[in-house]
Amino acid sequence: PAGNYTVGEVDDQGHLKSTDPTTGKVIEGDKNVTYVYKLKETPTEPKKGEVIITYVDENGKEIEKPRQDTPNSPYDTPYNTTEEGEKPNTIKTPDGKTYKIVPKGDYPVGKVDEDGHLESSDPVKGKVDKPKSIITYVYKEVKEEPTQPKGNVYVHYVDTEGKTIKSDVTDEENQPVDKDYNTVVDNRPQTIEKDGKTYELVPAGNYTVGEVDDQGHLKSTDPTTGKVIEGDKNVTYVYKLKETPDKPVEPTPDKPVEPTPDKPVDPTPGKPVNPTPDKPVDPTSGKSVESTPAKGQLPNTGETTSVGSTLLGLVAGLVGLAALGRRKEGDEK
Repeated sequence: PAGNYTVGEVDDQGHLKSTDPTTGKVIEGDKNVTYVYKLKETPTEPKKGEVIITYVDENGKEIEKPRQDTPNSPYDTPYNTTEEGEKPNTIKTPDGKTYKIVPKGDYPVGKVDEDGHLESSDPVKGKVDKPKSIITYVYKEVKEEPTQPKGNVYVHYVDTEGKTIKSDVTDEENQPVDKDYNTVVDNRPQTIEKDGKTYELVPAGNYTVGEVDDQGHLKSTDPTTGKVIEGDKNVTYVYKLKETPDKPVEPTPDKPVEPTPDKPVDPTPGKPVNPTPDKPVDPTSGKSVESTPAKGQLPNTGETTSVGSTLLGLVAGLVGLAALGRRKEGDEK
């Protein structure tokens, strides 16, 4: 552009004024016209930088590959290395070791703040202001106790055919090996209700499902009591359908039949017959003689009564003699 330069003054045509005009007429001899140029400047690119996170132990040894938080970005680009996944609380290395971020303090690698961040490294958050910013987090190895083997104990309930009649029960879950267990105390019910039916523990014996001991326990399964082993133990109890005794039928008593009394028959007393006494026979003629009652003599009816009384007296006398005889025999004995 027009202006004064080292070479001289230049007009708005880039023409050095001290030389011949840019236009005109040819003259005898020479004319010299000069144009002035300058080096064209290339536009300057904005400065850029990246942010890298490193993970080291207390001694500064790298325990995890570096992570790029912010790729090559213009200066003043914000960054934050405390976001999820960028500052883990624990790190497991390929060799099976576990590291945990350290608390605030002084370590062989240097001073560490409350973020587990090595203070001598770049800030955990900010803006890009140089070609490479490095933020370092410090970790310490955690010595883990060896895992103790554990096991479970499950209890099953079946009928004599091996069919499940109750949901399985967990007697011990994820317990250390050698811990005592006892399924009899609280997981061996005497009866089980299912579908309105009652099942009871079977006595010792052989069944379709197998041999059962006196605890109702299927012998082919794990013991009812014992110690937890690594893995699972399975204890099975066997039940049978409880027999319901038939309800006795109460007999219905027959309705008593009232007897119909016979109609009493009114006896008609027989007409008494007066005995006719034999007529006395006259020994001379052999003819019966009509007896003529003496004057003032009572009728024969009185004589008949006298005969009855005599008979009764005779019977009474005989009874008395008999009783007297028995008494005498008793006295003699």
